[in-house]
Amino acid sequence: YDYAALWEKELAYRAMATAGRSRLMAHRLCLGIMREFVRDLLVELSHILQTELPGNRNWGRFLCARKAKLCKLRDVEDDDDETSEGQVTDSVDKRREKAQQAKHHRQTKLLLAA
Repeated sequence: YDYAALWEKELAYRAMATAGRSRLMAHRLCLGIMREFVRDLLVELSHILQTELPGNRNWGRFLCARKAKLCKLRDVEDDDDETSEGQVTDSVDKRREKAQQAKHHRQTKLLLAA
Protein backbone atom coordinates (compact mmCIF):
# COMPACT_ATOMS: atom_id res chain seq x y z
CA TYR A 1 0.00 0.00 0.00
CA ASP A 2 2.77 2.46 0.88
CA TYR A 3 4.46 1.74 -2.43
CA ALA A 4 1.23 2.49 -4.34
CA ALA A 5 0.74 5.77 -2.49
CA LEU A 6 4.34 6.76 -3.14
CA TRP A 7 4.03 5.82 -6.82
CA GLU A 8 0.85 7.93 -7.19
CA LYS A 9 2.59 10.94 -5.66
CA GLU A 10 5.54 10.48 -7.98
CA LEU A 11 3.25 10.24 -11.00
CA ALA A 12 1.39 13.36 -9.91
CA TYR A 13 4.68 15.23 -9.53
CA ARG A 14 5.75 14.17 -13.04
CA ALA A 15 2.38 15.14 -14.51
CA MET A 16 2.62 18.66 -13.09
CA ALA A 17 5.44 19.42 -15.53
CA THR A 18 3.13 18.90 -18.51
CA ALA A 19 -0.16 20.01 -16.95
CA GLY A 20 -0.09 23.45 -18.55
CA ARG A 21 0.57 22.05 -22.01
CA SER A 22 -2.11 19.38 -21.56
CA ARG A 23 -4.62 22.02 -20.51
CA LEU A 24 -3.75 24.12 -23.58
CA MET A 25 -4.13 21.13 -25.92
CA ALA A 26 -7.49 20.20 -24.37
CA HIS A 27 -8.64 23.80 -24.78
CA ARG A 28 -7.59 23.80 -28.43
CA LEU A 29 -9.39 20.52 -29.04
CA CYS A 30 -12.56 21.88 -27.44
CA LEU A 31 -12.41 25.07 -29.53
CA GLY A 32 -11.86 23.03 -32.69
CA ILE A 33 -14.85 20.83 -31.92
CA MET A 34 -17.02 23.85 -31.19
CA ARG A 35 -15.96 25.49 -34.44
CA GLU A 36 -16.61 22.32 -36.44
CA PHE A 37 -20.07 21.83 -34.96
CA VAL A 38 -21.20 25.44 -34.57
CA ARG A 39 -24.13 24.86 -36.94
CA ASP A 40 -25.29 21.86 -34.89
CA LEU A 41 -24.99 23.91 -31.69
CA LEU A 42 -27.07 26.72 -33.16
CA VAL A 43 -29.72 24.30 -34.39
CA GLU A 44 -29.92 22.72 -30.93
CA LEU A 45 -30.12 26.11 -29.21
CA SER A 46 -32.81 27.23 -31.65
CA HIS A 47 -34.78 24.06 -30.97
CA ILE A 48 -34.56 24.66 -27.22
CA LEU A 49 -35.77 28.25 -27.62
CA GLN A 50 -38.61 27.36 -29.99
CA THR A 51 -39.95 24.52 -27.87
CA GLU A 52 -39.49 26.44 -24.62
CA LEU A 53 -37.76 23.43 -23.11
CA PRO A 54 -35.38 24.00 -20.22
CA GLY A 55 -31.90 24.80 -21.49
CA ASN A 56 -29.93 22.81 -18.92
CA ARG A 57 -28.21 20.61 -21.47
CA ASN A 58 -25.05 18.58 -21.03
CA TRP A 59 -23.09 20.24 -23.83
CA GLY A 60 -20.01 18.06 -23.32
CA ARG A 61 -22.12 14.98 -23.95
CA PHE A 62 -23.85 16.62 -26.92
CA LEU A 63 -20.64 17.77 -28.63
CA CYS A 64 -18.01 15.22 -27.70
CA ALA A 65 -20.07 12.04 -27.64
CA ARG A 66 -23.00 12.60 -29.97
CA LYS A 67 -21.54 14.90 -32.64
CA ALA A 68 -17.75 14.49 -32.67
CA LYS A 69 -17.93 10.88 -31.45
CA LEU A 70 -14.68 11.27 -29.53
CA CYS A 71 -15.91 8.92 -26.87
CA LYS A 72 -18.73 6.47 -26.30
CA LEU A 73 -21.98 7.72 -24.80
CA ARG A 74 -21.67 5.30 -21.89
CA ASP A 75 -18.32 6.89 -20.96
CA VAL A 76 -19.76 10.41 -20.71
CA GLU A 77 -21.87 11.34 -17.72
CA ASP A 78 -25.47 12.05 -18.54
CA ASP A 79 -26.74 14.78 -16.22
CA ASP A 80 -30.22 14.38 -17.68
CA ASP A 81 -30.74 10.76 -16.62
CA GLU A 82 -33.00 10.35 -13.64
CA THR A 83 -33.62 7.11 -11.86
CA SER A 84 -37.04 5.97 -10.79
CA GLU A 85 -37.37 2.78 -8.74
CA GLY A 86 -33.99 1.60 -10.00
CA GLN A 87 -34.91 2.17 -13.65
CA VAL A 88 -33.23 4.70 -15.93
CA THR A 89 -35.73 6.66 -17.99
CA ASP A 90 -35.19 6.39 -21.73
CA SER A 91 -34.03 9.71 -23.21
CA VAL A 92 -36.56 9.38 -26.07
CA ASP A 93 -39.37 9.11 -23.53
CA LYS A 94 -38.02 12.08 -21.62
CA ARG A 95 -37.85 14.21 -24.77
CA ARG A 96 -41.37 13.20 -25.72
CA GLU A 97 -42.60 14.07 -22.23
CA LYS A 98 -40.86 17.45 -22.31
CA ALA A 99 -42.37 18.22 -25.72
CA GLN A 100 -45.83 17.30 -24.42
CA GLN A 101 -45.32 19.52 -21.37
CA ALA A 102 -44.21 22.40 -23.59
CA LYS A 103 -47.24 21.92 -25.86
CA HIS A 104 -49.55 21.84 -22.83
CA HIS A 105 -47.89 25.00 -21.48
CA ARG A 106 -48.39 26.82 -24.81
CA GLN A 107 -52.04 25.74 -25.00
CA THR A 108 -52.63 26.91 -21.45
CA LYS A 109 -51.08 30.30 -22.26
CA LEU A 110 -53.34 30.60 -25.33
CA LEU A 111 -56.45 29.75 -23.30
CA LEU A 112 -55.57 32.25 -20.60
CA ALA A 113 -54.89 34.96 -23.17
CA ALA A 114 -58.31 34.45 -24.86
